Amino acid sequence: MAAHGATESNPITLSDADFDKIIEILIAQSKYINAIHKISKIYGLKWEI
Repeated sequence: MAAHGATESNPITLSDADFDKIIEILIAQSKYINAIHKISKIYGLKWEI
């Protein structure tokens, strides 16, 4: 059941599935950033992140 707004009596809560999805996204982003850094080392590039 999706919450459409947070109130004191009805706070928005994350289900386990929602939390798992957030973790997946964060892991994917960190792998992407690591890949950029590895590629930049190979080509001698410097990235401002």
